[in-house]
Parts: sequence; structure tokens; C-alpha cells
Amino acid sequence: NVIPTIRSMALRQGIMDVKYLALLRKKFGKLPEVQNFIKKSVQKVMIDRRYDPAAADQVKEEAAQLLLKLQKKQ
Repeated sequence: NVIPTIRSMALRQGIMDVKYLALLRKKFGKLPEVQNFIKKSVQKVMIDRRYDPAAADQVKEEAAQLLLKLQKKQ
């Protein structure tokens, strides 16, 4: 069996993180709330907390919660 490298696992995780933001943008991208969330999320993960390994997971959880909230409103 193939054992994934840490780099490939991190790449896969990063792709999943981006998919949540892409789904938000695709479904609700015109809402100011979503535009603001995406902007702040990228700032948080890439600049403000770039050395915090939990930052991306936190943003992904927040994105999932926002998706659920917005879908209930539809």
C-alpha cells in the first residue's frame, strides 16, 4: 500500500479548505456577508495567523456553519 507523504496530505487538506470557500462563493457570492467572510478568512489564514496550524480548520468550520445558515434561509 502507498503511504501518503505529509506534503500530499497537507495539499489534500488545503484543497478541501478551498472547496468550502468556493462553494460559498458559488452559491451565495453576491451577499455582502459572504464577500466579507471570504475576504476576512483569507486574511486570517494567509496573513494574520499564517503560523497557526488550527487557523484553516477554524475557517473551514466557520464556512460550513455559514453555508448551513444561508441554506436554511433559502
